[in-house]
Amino acid sequence: MAGEAGVLAPYTGPRPSPARAWAPWVIVVAAACAFGNAALCVLNLIERRYQQRRLTANPVSVARIRHMISLMHSISVALVFAFLAFLVVWISWSTKRRSRLRVSQDGETGVEPRMRDLQPTLYWTEWVLIGVSLLITLIARSLVHPQMTVQQIVTYRTYLAAGNATRLMLWSCLIASVVVATQAQDRREAFSRADAERSRVAGFSETTWSATRVCAVAMLAAGDRENAAARLAVVRAVRVRGLENYDDQWLEPDLGSISPTQIASYVAPLTQVMVAQEKELFVRQIAGVGLADGPLTLAETSVLEATAAALGLGPADLQRIMSSGTARPGAG
Repeated sequence: MAGEAGVLAPYTGPRPSPARAWAPWVIVVAAACAFGNAALCVLNLIERRYQQRRLTANPVSVARIRHMISLMHSISVALVFAFLAFLVVWISWSTKRRSRLRVSQDGETGVEPRMRDLQPTLYWTEWVLIGVSLLITLIARSLVHPQMTVQQIVTYRTYLAAGNATRLMLWSCLIASVVVATQAQDRREAFSRADAERSRVAGFSETTWSATRVCAVAMLAAGDRENAAARLAVVRAVRVRGLENYDDQWLEPDLGSISPTQIASYVAPLTQVMVAQEKELFVRQIAGVGLADGPLTLAETSVLEATAAALGLGPADLQRIMSSGTARPGAG
């Protein structure tokens, strides 16, 4: 579930999302951290300028330099507390967005989408900025030693300013992420019941033709995969289930990638939405593919049995369906 598709997916979780109340606090604390890094960036540049003036005929007083360093130290301490507060609200917000309990009970429809799926570019930009920030900080720390020259102090302050500027961009991206995620969830929750129902029906349609595609191709592979009538039966079966542009060009790669072991996972979801008559029709449809090239072989019968079992139909049900004599190639 990515991008706008993930935003517009049906949502079955609590409304409003439990993360909604935490979002403003994340933004406020992140903004405070951004302000602190912006201040430190500016102060480091000023201190850098003070150090450069030490080499001129009009140097800055030692008292002013000490005052500047003391001010930066105070802001740095405050920034540490702000960062700790951010960790608390960020973790709370993230946990509320994607509760493990709701994921296990409702799946992806019961929680907000992953940030890397919602805004991939923004998500990875944040990680790049974190890496760059850490690298700049490590370089700056490596320059510190007791006998630093004025020029080395200037270089040190330059790196510190760059690191704070990078963190300022990081906080901006994080704030943007929270805003985007909150707006996306608001739009998702604003879906009308009719929109949600249409999405559910569309999802069911895709589940149906996906299951038909897997079973029909597996049946063809179990028999004569070059038989023209059988191949046409597969195409018709999949088309009648909703994938209208399916043709022989799709069929060939499917034969190389689909196996009978996939039948259970694709067919099982249909058991919750299909009534008994629909299940029997589905089995007849798949049987029709196998019968298109002649009587069912042992391999084809095995595919049909796996299909019936995945639908919750036993051997007696399958025997009754087949004895009815209504299985036709591509029937739907």
